Amino acid sequence: VIAANPAQSKHLETATLKVHGIDIDIANLRAQEVYAQDSRIPTVRFGTPLEDSERRDFTVNALFFNLHTQCVEDWTKRGMSDLFYGRLVTPLEPVQTFHDDPLRVLRAVRFGVRYQFDLNDDLAAACRRVDIHQALHRKVSRERVGKELEGMLSGTGARPIDAINTIAKLQLAGSVFALPALGHEKVTAVQGHVLQQPYHNLDFNSDQAREIRQHGWEEAQCLIQILPTVLKSHDASIVAAKKLGRSFSNVDHRLLPIAVFLLPFRTLRYQEKNKVDKSYNVAQYIFQHGIKFKMNDVKAMTLLQEKVDTMAQLVRQASSSDTPAQNAVHLSRLETGLLLRACKELWPTCLLLSLVLLIREDQKDGTGDALSKWTKIGKDLCQGILDLNLDGCWKVTPLLDGKAVIKTLEIPRGPQVGLYLEEEVKWMLQNPDGSREECEEHLRSYKRSLENAPSDVLGRSDASGQATPIASASVGHGAQHFSKKVHVESGNGNP
Repeated sequence: VIAANPAQSKHLETATLKVHGIDIDIANLRAQEVYAQDSRIPTVRFGTPLEDSERRDFTVNALFFNLHTQCVEDWTKRGMSDLFYGRLVTPLEPVQTFHDDPLRVLRAVRFGVRYQFDLNDDLAAACRRVDIHQALHRKVSRERVGKELEGMLSGTGARPIDAINTIAKLQLAGSVFALPALGHEKVTAVQGHVLQQPYHNLDFNSDQAREIRQHGWEEAQCLIQILPTVLKSHDASIVAAKKLGRSFSNVDHRLLPIAVFLLPFRTLRYQEKNKVDKSYNVAQYIFQHGIKFKMNDVKAMTLLQEKVDTMAQLVRQASSSDTPAQNAVHLSRLETGLLLRACKELWPTCLLLSLVLLIREDQKDGTGDALSKWTKIGKDLCQGILDLNLDGCWKVTPLLDGKAVIKTLEIPRGPQVGLYLEEEVKWMLQNPDGSREECEEHLRSYKRSLENAPSDVLGRSDASGQATPIASASVGHGAQHFSKKVHVESGNGNP
């Protein structure tokens, strides 16, 4: 028996047991929910089957099975019909139902997408209401928002692309994916562009900021429409590779739809109090605060948003010839290898993300059949990466580790060692069959070139090999630090 605990918003006892290894929860019928203004947890009393049915989120979740009569009881008088025809309807008026527990808005998305149910018109209209979005922000924790979103992205029957598309159609994007706002917690600056429109330290609730974000979410919805075709083309590439006994890293189907959806905001960066020398990609804020995902997801999404433009440039280079894959293989082995080393297992995900971006750019320019053009180039580029044996290049063991570099080049420990290790990586990418001895000779030659170069060109070491002051790196691309609170939309569903 699980005791009542009013302090934790648990007002009635429940029980749990196992029958033939299956967990069963037992609860009494409940009624007369009384919701506090800023809570989605009600105070309840014992009730009748009808009263219990009416307090459920949807009619299809309000069906009872009577153990004595062995019959299904439908007290709402429409639960069975809605289940049969695949409709999602609230037992009571949807606006009040969602005001009482705004999390039901996200549950509607999750159930509707997972079971391919149609959302009732009144229910969908209620989901789009500004006051419902405000209640979602006020009553529901960001952890719970993230948990519902995770349920849309993974598990049996999950359809992530459809889920993100539904969030967009219901104008819930701004309520789910919270952007940083000036003055909230430690955020002191938010700068960048959204679809080439400057977004520099704007008042979050100003008309200008709302309009810019609205355009961003509208563009995000256009981008997500492209993704299914890109994925289908990539799946065909995987099948073709398997027939040849080849394979490459998997696409992250869970994160890719969100990555596509956030593309319009990828240049936005924010700063925090007492850390004015660092800035952070907005994806970090959204994933850490807006949906409270795990740190691995935070890092992965940040990497995708920051590398997608570099990947797109690589794809453009591959398209600059009549034989794009061969051209990319011939001209860009080093560049491709370095990018794959940066992206690691996420490179196919980043590649598809860049294809969506390029297709959308051509669509807006009215350029030919963008879908066919860029998906073919994407296939050729994947083939070229396989031909170069670059998939997994980030796992290749260096011919010389740091100690070996120090001994071979007779240099002291310090930052300059990293300079030679970076050069070793580049040499190994360009010389995949090179030997340790050849690599050592190259590094000696590289050292001589550094010793003959002006110290201001070296940046990291002088002619003697001693460390010199290193110029500060570009602001905070890899930094990881997050505030404790989040600001979500309070005036409009999307902006």
